[in-house]
Formats: sequence, C-alpha cells, structure tokens
Amino acid sequence: LDPAISEQIRKDLARAIKVNARPLTAAEWRTLLEESGLVVDWVGTAPMALLQVRRNLADEGVGGTLRIAWNVLRDADARRRVLIMRATFTRYRRALTGIALVAHRPAEENHEH
Repeated sequence: LDPAISEQIRKDLARAIKVNARPLTAAEWRTLLEESGLVVDWVGTAPMALLQVRRNLADEGVGGTLRIAWNVLRDADARRRVLIMRATFTRYRRALTGIALVAHRPAEENHEH
C-alpha cells in the first residue's frame, strides 16, 4: 500500500469516526501480532464490505440491522459519520480489504530447576 494513500485513508477515517484508525496490510498485522508474542495460524482476506447492507444483515441479522438503521436515521451526527466512512471505503475500495487473522499464544515451556 502506497504510504501516501495509507496516510490519506487514516486521515479520512479519523475525520469520520473521530478515532486515529491506521490501515495496515496483512503483513503488517502479522508482524504486529508476532511482535506481541503470538503465533499466526491463518490469514484470510475478503473485499471490504463494512457498511454494506448485505454484510450488515449477515453480521447483525435483520433486527440488528434495523436497529442500526433507526439509530443512523434519527441521529444526524452519526448519519454524517457513517456517510463519510462509507464514502471513504468507496473512494479507496481498491486499497482497502477485510483482513482476518487467527493467532494463538504459544504454550509456555515447563522448565525444571
């Protein structure tokens, strides 16, 4: 990922969600986990689908999706942030992807003294 694009995505997301989100590549996520002492067992990627109705229905179910929609409809600030996030995901759809990692903490060795 071009560092300039990564930085622009970070800024756009920070503006939208008021959190300093930092997009990482799958390799960067792996390194972060391994540096924290975890062993990465599996890495998978999928197209970025956050904020798409089909993904929300799969993740939240009908009731959860309707609750989210109701909250967004009645809260102008939340609606503005969601729309900015969705525009950011659309603008950078070629650079963003969903990443899942499965990792475990290695069992500590028994050392007899």
